[in-house]
Amino acid sequence: AVIGCLLDRRHPDRQTISFKLNGENLGVAFRLPAWLADVPLFPAICGREDWVVDLRFSNLKHPEKGYRPLAEAKAGEAVQAGGDASDAAGGSSAADEL
Repeated sequence: AVIGCLLDRRHPDRQTISFKLNGENLGVAFRLPAWLADVPLFPAICGREDWVVDLRFSNLKHPEKGYRPLAEAKAGEAVQAGGDASDAAGGSSAADEL
């Protein structure tokens, strides 16, 4: 199965996280509260027992119109490894797939 995550941060008061399963958009899963508008979010994967996951941040199998892969984030749109919240800015939408 291919799970995609869509992060829409274009509007500070209407930020959302949605998921896709094998290319089918499952709709909005979370509406972020306004106080999270400028807080950087980081991808995280959790699991139990024995399992394997491959992560893609570019060359997505099921790209979504209006979203860019996380790997295409420009300087100032994403926190780099070892960065902090002062490195991030909103105003974009990103997608990545597991």
